[in-house]
Amino acid sequence: MKEETTVCKALAAMVTDKGSATPSEVRFVAHAALELGLDAESNGEVQKVLGDGDNFTELVGAVETKPMRRFLFRQVVTAALVDDTIDEEEKKYIATTAKAYGYKEALVSEFVAWIRDGMKWEQRGAELLDKM
Repeated sequence: MKEETTVCKALAAMVTDKGSATPSEVRFVAHAALELGLDAESNGEVQKVLGDGDNFTELVGAVETKPMRRFLFRQVVTAALVDDTIDEEEKKYIATTAKAYGYKEALVSEFVAWIRDGMKWEQRGAELLDKM
């Protein structure tokens, strides 16, 4: 459970880096924690980071297994694209994570485009459902 907790703490550090996390950012982190099955104690650690902040780069570096690295990277990119744009601060988070895990720039760009396409696809589906 330790590595899953570290992943969620990294996400919490990301969303609190500029100050207080918004309610939607807190929900985003909570969703990741739920998906990873964090227990109450681990959730408490994540909540502490949401309140106090932490060092994103150090937390990213503490994630060692390939599945958890992939999960974290996907979440970082998804969080960055929530508003369909990636600002300079969000580029920093993506670059920091990619560099820590040895991901090549071309593959990162392709992955970001894939996430963006998937989010547009989901939005289009929601629009179609609204018309039903």
